[in-house]
Amino acid sequence: SISGDLARENVQLDKTQFAFAQLNACRRAEANRVRADLAAGRLTRPQAEQAMAGVKARAAEDLRIARQINAKLEERGANFQFANDQINPPAPAPVATASASAAPRPAPQQAAPQPPRDPQKAQVAQATSTNLAKRDQFSQTVQTAQANQSAFELT
Repeated sequence: SISGDLARENVQLDKTQFAFAQLNACRRAEANRVRADLAAGRLTRPQAEQAMAGVKARAAEDLRIARQINAKLEERGANFQFANDQINPPAPAPVATASASAAPRPAPQQAAPQPPRDPQKAQVAQATSTNLAKRDQFSQTVQTAQANQSAFELT
């Protein structure tokens, strides 16, 4: 059931990512049209300022909603990670032992984690990893949108 939940969550994440990217592109296109209309004389400066203020307000609201979505994604992701850790417990960290010798020894190399042998457990581990990557991608998209708020200025 966890695997199915993760699969559905990952599909929804793809749709959310696509929708937010499209919405950002639409807002940038609106801003570009306002600037072009001002430059072509189709809008006066006050009209363009008013139009751009509307675009900026809509973009800010989009960003506010995206931040809320991102917070919920992080919360659900933590729950999925917890479930995965119950099914696929992480390997214990190697324990350092004191050496009787005074000569420094190289740190032991930690072996790469082995995937679970049980196909269902492996499927949950893979879906959890995919979910983490998709959440990170959406989070980056939200951060980029926030950093690009200056795109909604006339000059």
